[in-house]
Amino acid sequence: MSDIAQRFIQNPILCPKDLVPSTTGLEIACLLNPGVFTFQNKIWLLVRVAERPAQKQGLISFPVLRKNGIEIIEIAEADPALVANDPRGSIIRVPII
Repeated sequence: MSDIAQRFIQNPILCPKDLVPSTTGLEIACLLNPGVFTFQNKIWLLVRVAERPAQKQGLISFPVLRKNGIEIIEIAEADPALVANDPRGSIIRVPII
């Protein structure tokens, strides 16, 4: 089956590098599920953005939402308290005192 839509050549394709991250220390990983709508005689584009901490060699970074903003926590990949065998999330084992 062939595609019945044709891309208008003058329309730009948005890339992560075209947008500014919401907070210093974050980078835009990808753009997802754009939606277009008309409001007050204007055409609007709504884009969902996935951000992550800028990656550094030998570290795993986590964004943590605090009352005053986002804090980025960095943990060494070799830290024995870190369980990072699932790409959907990581666990940090902290001793209970």
